[in-house]
Amino acid sequence: HAVVFGHVSSIIQRMHAKSSNFDVKMNMLKEFIRIHHMPRTLKNRIMEYNQAIWSNHNGIDPKEMLKEFPEKLQAEVSLHLYRDVFNLPVFQNASKGCLRFLALHVREIFVVPGEYLIHHGDPLTEILLVVSDSLEVVQNQSLAKSNIVAILGKGDLFGLSVSCNFDHESCSEHLINVRSTCDVKAL
Repeated sequence: HAVVFGHVSSIIQRMHAKSSNFDVKMNMLKEFIRIHHMPRTLKNRIMEYNQAIWSNHNGIDPKEMLKEFPEKLQAEVSLHLYRDVFNLPVFQNASKGCLRFLALHVREIFVVPGEYLIHHGDPLTEILLVVSDSLEVVQNQSLAKSNIVAILGKGDLFGLSVSCNFDHESCSEHLINVRSTCDVKAL
């Protein structure tokens, strides 16, 4: 009985510690919002985003954890963490070395429904891949009227063109001039 009680107590302590960390973070956010007099709509967006991120990763930041590992191990762990991404058809012909390299450079972006990922006129500096759910691509023709150009789903690429080949010297100049012609919003 003592062993079982000890295990149950340990589990409860870990759950309480995670809950406590979440409460501390949320209190800090509330204080930040109060100090900077943020409007209610912005406050709600910030709080909703942080709650979603916390529940998505259980309060653990994978990138922070990986920093402790050597690069080769980081690549292997990242391949495992992002296996859903690397199993998409766009990567089916990529070599293992290419996938390990890409795994080290993956940056996860989480967007809550209704939030914009890209606005018209934003500089496009990266290739984005939809891993789950869907995005709406909207072209604003005027302030009163907008046109849905596309609905992006799992496996769709957007952002900077994959076929962009530019030399090293004109790279930064080229990136500054590549701008979005649409808005991209999470559904």
